Amino acid sequence: KNTKYFGRFLVPLYLNASFVAILDDNCIPSHNWLRHSIQLCQERNAIIGGTGRILAAPKRVVLDVRHPHPNDVEVDYAERAWVFRREWIHHFWRTPPFTQDTAADIHFSAAAQIHGNIPTVVPRSPRDNRSLWVFPSEDIASRKIKHADVAQDMRKGAIKYWQKMGWQLLFDRTEGSVMKLLETDLSSRSMAGAY
Repeated sequence: KNTKYFGRFLVPLYLNASFVAILDDNCIPSHNWLRHSIQLCQERNAIIGGTGRILAAPKRVVLDVRHPHPNDVEVDYAERAWVFRREWIHHFWRTPPFTQDTAADIHFSAAAQIHGNIPTVVPRSPRDNRSLWVFPSEDIASRKIKHADVAQDMRKGAIKYWQKMGWQLLFDRTEGSVMKLLETDLSSRSMAGAY
């Protein structure tokens, strides 16, 4: 059976390592990204992501945290790549997923926050230091999303599922001050109605 997006999160259960890195098949880490991500994981006690998203209510806007940006940014969930302490994978499997078809990224960050009080952070990627970037490349992606509207509805369902279980979005935890990120030089883009 095709384990889709969730299967790769089974592998850490079998590893004997302190830290684990999982990357989408279309991501290429630069030579310092992994080292920097492990260091940041230790310092912040956080899941470190390749890119990330902030779900900014009440207008239901999504902020994409991508390259370049000058500071480490806490996000609601990471995408494309994850670096984390191996023992945190148990948080991932404590709660059944809303769907196995998509949203493993949402699932991991929400479960880690609820079960372990573990945040998710996207590391800085300075404009003048690409050695700290992870490069997503759609050119080498092994998959194309079919029925994107259905997948988007499932992702929205996963967000609501986890919120009902106690997942607190960054916007809610910061009483909306996360909107100041819109005024920074993050490479963020707003996507109205994305969740």
